[in-house]
Amino acid sequence: MTSHKPRNLIKESWSSLCMTGIVGLRLIELCKTKLFGYIYVIGILILYYTLIYFTKEEADKVYEYLDITTICVAKIRRIEYYVNAVVLGLMLITSGFKFNLGTTGVYSNLNEIDNKLKLLNQKLNYDKYMRDNILNITGVVISTILIGLTDYSSTKNAASNITMFNLMWFGNQFPQIVNSIATATFVTIIASCCTRQQIINDLIFKLRNIDKESYNTDVISQEMHNGLKLKLLRKIFEILSNTVIIINEAYGFMLILTFITHFIGISAHLYIVYMTFGEQNYIVDLIVEFLWACFYFGKLIYIISACHSFEREGKRASKLLHECRIDSDYNLLKQETESFARQVRNVDIKITASNLFTVDYPALWKIVLGQTAYVFFLSQFTSTK
Repeated sequence: MTSHKPRNLIKESWSSLCMTGIVGLRLIELCKTKLFGYIYVIGILILYYTLIYFTKEEADKVYEYLDITTICVAKIRRIEYYVNAVVLGLMLITSGFKFNLGTTGVYSNLNEIDNKLKLLNQKLNYDKYMRDNILNITGVVISTILIGLTDYSSTKNAASNITMFNLMWFGNQFPQIVNSIATATFVTIIASCCTRQQIINDLIFKLRNIDKESYNTDVISQEMHNGLKLKLLRKIFEILSNTVIIINEAYGFMLILTFITHFIGISAHLYIVYMTFGEQNYIVDLIVEFLWACFYFGKLIYIISACHSFEREGKRASKLLHECRIDSDYNLLKQETESFARQVRNVDIKITASNLFTVDYPALWKIVLGQTAYVFFLSQFTSTK
């Protein structure tokens, strides 16, 4: 019953917590110990690499068949198959430490923020947030499975043993599913932070003006009341900024891995699209590879859009406090808003990939420019060839 009417952030986020626990991204605690979680992750890795070992022969036969019947598809799919296996190991091993600690710290901080927002008579609609989280993670996982089925349908004719082929396909798609769950969980956490930043901004907007036509005693009382509210908001903002630091540390490696693999994946699939473009015999390959390129690019947009929304709300807080400082003629509130404004200016709320780059639209434009230049040089190279 609690999952239908969540009363806090943990119960609201049960869907992402369950999914990350099932695939090994989050260590499962049993009897207040993480030993079972480590054994579970090791078990997943052993089963997965055992699966890769026993389906290697079938994979070789499939890629040999594709090498005869397609253009460039076999080489790229073979590389992708083994890269996925390496990426899965890296994701699960690093997630057992950073991802798990980050999730615990983030949820703890956000719960503390929610408790302080209740003191300001702010009620969060956990029921709505829970439904959004379920739709979010379910939609991403289903999209990943559907795009994987395009691979299945286009290569099924190359199978020599349908059972081993199905296992090979699952082994190739499982790392994609794990990455999608990690991505959806990350976006869900960013959305939770963004929602709380929006609430802070709305409260600043309501507090920034005092009715100057009121009696003097009422004005002083209102000023003191608003000043105390701003102090509490300052504390909430400080917790939120610390949460951003935890997110950057916990999810940084996952973001780097995702951006690198997806950028390379887009390049590889665009290469096949370019090589098969205009060839009627390879129209299916062209469509499948184009869908994969769009899928990778869409996931990057999905991540960057969430981070941009959060950063935009952080900048909006600075603007509102600046206006609040201008509109206020009363010393107590003016001092508090100036102090809050300095705090916001000194804290740059932005999501980074282990401080290598900021996850925002400039990173997306660089990816677009990089892929455009890649296609241009590819066309020049093949035309001279």
